[in-house]
Amino acid sequence: MMNQQPTNSTTPNQPAVNQSDAASAQVHDAALAQMDPMAYMASRFEIHTTTEGAAFSSHFKAISLVIVLAIAYWGYQAYPTLGWSAMPTQAKWILGGCIAMVLYTLYHVMVSRTSVSPTELKQNFVFNRCVHLSQVTTAKFIYIPYLTWLIAPRLFVRTANNKFAAFYGATPQLHQAFGAIHRTVAMGSK
Repeated sequence: MMNQQPTNSTTPNQPAVNQSDAASAQVHDAALAQMDPMAYMASRFEIHTTTEGAAFSSHFKAISLVIVLAIAYWGYQAYPTLGWSAMPTQAKWILGGCIAMVLYTLYHVMVSRTSVSPTELKQNFVFNRCVHLSQVTTAKFIYIPYLTWLIAPRLFVRTANNKFAAFYGATPQLHQAFGAIHRTVAMGSK
């Protein structure tokens, strides 16, 4: 009679099976990524539809407008003491450029939109941003409950080529998409 040893469920060969399962899953993911990159990104980040919304909340826009109006009022009050006629032309150009930059930024705060699709993040702002999700190596979602009227929720991302970008979002749908990206990247880096 042969001496049979009891089989233990945690045999030394089990980790090899898990490693081969992990390797086959990686091969499957790589094949899916090559065949249909959009489906792969959608499954990886759990984003299946395009979500679009305002980058800044109406409260944040109102605060920005009040600040710009306060600066304009202060400038109007200071105008008589500036001595505009005696001011050098270069100083006038610099002052005019500063005013133009403030108004341009305010315009973009008012109209900026953010879009999250299964393959990329986009935001039109002073400088338009577009980052492909396949390039994201680090993501950090900054959201402070009850202070979104003052501190705009944002997603900071770092790409494979070491580029940084910040995407702002004012809607709950964008917050969910930002959270999904943050969780997926955090789980992948562990």
